[in-house]
Amino acid sequence: DFKITQEVDMANVYGSVVISFNTNGGSKVDAVGGEPGEKVILPKNPTRAGYIFKGWYSDTNFNRPYTSTVYGSKNLTLNAAWALARLTESFEDLPSLFMAQGFSGAYTYYDSSVTGYDRANVQAGSSSVFRQADVSGNRGFAVCRDASRTLDVGSQYTVSFYVKPTNVGDAAGTISLLSLSSNTAVSAPDNTEVITTVGELKVGEWQQVSYTFTASENFIGIASTGGNDIYFDNVTINLVGYVGS
Repeated sequence: DFKITQEVDMANVYGSVVISFNTNGGSKVDAVGGEPGEKVILPKNPTRAGYIFKGWYSDTNFNRPYTSTVYGSKNLTLNAAWALARLTESFEDLPSLFMAQGFSGAYTYYDSSVTGYDRANVQAGSSSVFRQADVSGNRGFAVCRDASRTLDVGSQYTVSFYVKPTNVGDAAGTISLLSLSSNTAVSAPDNTEVITTVGELKVGEWQQVSYTFTASENFIGIASTGGNDIYFDNVTINLVGYVGS
């Protein structure tokens, strides 16, 4: 058996200057090419489930947006920048390291391994997060297990989650949004915004809470004050205006 290989001269295929595209997880985009000074016609923007396309950049740190309208004298690779548009966290099969780093001491992972497990304390699936009333202070847990999935700072998002208070000792206690510089930095949030008080919620029932915010950091968490036993489940973060899956 034998095969014939032939080296492809990119200049003959595309022109003397070639622009290639690194879509960073998006759909494939074919290279384009032409001669120096000719008009650049960029291909159709790539797509990526759960993200919106923010544009092409000539560097991998996304500091230099590509704005040229004509071909230069050298080949170029452009990099796609994305804004996270939708993230869901069901708390199913959470990695142990994420729980150790992303949960403060007030929270435990609630699943069928817990003595006295009651499926009614899970909104959907088989697990949830439990906040213990007897741990004082405003304590939080992270909701972004994947450190590569960052919010787009400056964009507006709506976070929705299910909550079920079961033992309320402090109706004035609060549930808050935490802005985090890393996906597990719950002990040192950069900002805290009150979402609701526990007194506004129905005891013993699952209910969905939603809150719209402007992302000031790449990650978020949820916090609650002591005095109340509360279950949390199924968090969704959605870019305002995004209608994709």
